[in-house]
Amino acid sequence: MPTHELTSFTAGHLRGGTLLFVTDPVKDRQNVLEFVCALAERHGAHLELVHVIDPEHISSLPDTQICIQYRLEALAWNMRRLQGGAGAILLFGKPERVLAERAGEIRATLIAIALNGSATDHIQKRLAEDLSRKCDCPVLTLPPDARVGGPQSVFDPGSPERRLVS
Repeated sequence: MPTHELTSFTAGHLRGGTLLFVTDPVKDRQNVLEFVCALAERHGAHLELVHVIDPEHISSLPDTQICIQYRLEALAWNMRRLQGGAGAILLFGKPERVLAERAGEIRATLIAIALNGSATDHIQKRLAEDLSRKCDCPVLTLPPDARVGGPQSVFDPGSPERRLVS
């Protein structure tokens, strides 16, 4: 499946499915979280927030894991008002492997990855490209300025207006 950078927002294939949102509960911006929430709500999709800890790159101290899990759960709790519901999961391992497995397990209809405007965005874009090759659903990167009702208010993965993530 292709990887897309957000330029629009209809995602008809999302109706009633599961939107897998790869999040960093420390760095993600409120406007991006609101956008993902609105996307799921508009399409009656279940929203699953997921964060991956790669033990090879990040310290896997128990306190760090508990803190991240708590933030994920708090985010999911705040989003439970969604028509399709929301959940949170903390995964361990290589992100491209464990996210592809999770997407398959839950039959995700869309994977969204937030960019935060930092130098690490190239890592997130590479992850999106890897997932687009491994998963059966589209993968979308969300820019840090994504907003509900913003200029990107219509997303159609089949649209010729989309831009591939480089």
